[in-house]
Parts: sequence; C-alpha cells; structure tokens
Amino acid sequence: MDNLVLEITNAALLTIIIEVPIFYICGYKKASQLLIFAIVNYVSNTLLNDALPAYTATLGYWTKLCIGELLVIAFEYALMLHVISEDKNRLLKTICLTNIISIILGLVLLFNF
Repeated sequence: MDNLVLEITNAALLTIIIEVPIFYICGYKKASQLLIFAIVNYVSNTLLNDALPAYTATLGYWTKLCIGELLVIAFEYALMLHVISEDKNRLLKTICLTNIISIILGLVLLFNF
C-alpha cells in the first residue's frame, strides 16, 4: 500500500514539474496563480492516478485514461476560473496544452521511448 501511495505522489510531483513551467511560459506569472495551479494539479493528478487501474495494454485502460484526462482538464479549468477570471478561452487552451504535454511526456517516461 505504501508503494502505491509513493507512486501516486511521485506521478503528481512529476506532473507539477512539467505543467507549472508551461503555465508560466503561457503568461501566468503571478506567484499566487502558479501556487494554486500546482495545488490543483496535485489534487487532480492524485485523483486520476488513484482512480485508474494498474496499466494493462487494453482498450478499456486507454478509454479510462482518456476520459480521466478530460475530467482532469474540466476540474482544473473549473477551479482555476476562481483564480483567473480574465480571458477564459486562453485559460482553457493553456490547461489543455499543459495536460497534453504532460501526458505525452508521462507516456514517454512510462514506455522509455
């Protein structure tokens, strides 16, 4: 059980390391925005990884992952709207971008490409 918690925590921290700098590069430079985005990412990634079953090369796993990622984007967007109210379209695009890059890098690391 402790190993699973450590794996989920490590995945969440890796997501933060990937996504927060991208969020910054996209123009969100206030420390409060970055901190809240990091916290939101930790929560959303922890929930997603805890909900996913162990990896299997099945269509079911990939379907759950895709649905989970869409829910993560919706969750992060909904929470970040409370912090960033200007240009909602830009915020949504940025959150989509951070998550797409994060999932791609995560898959590269998982499969050691």
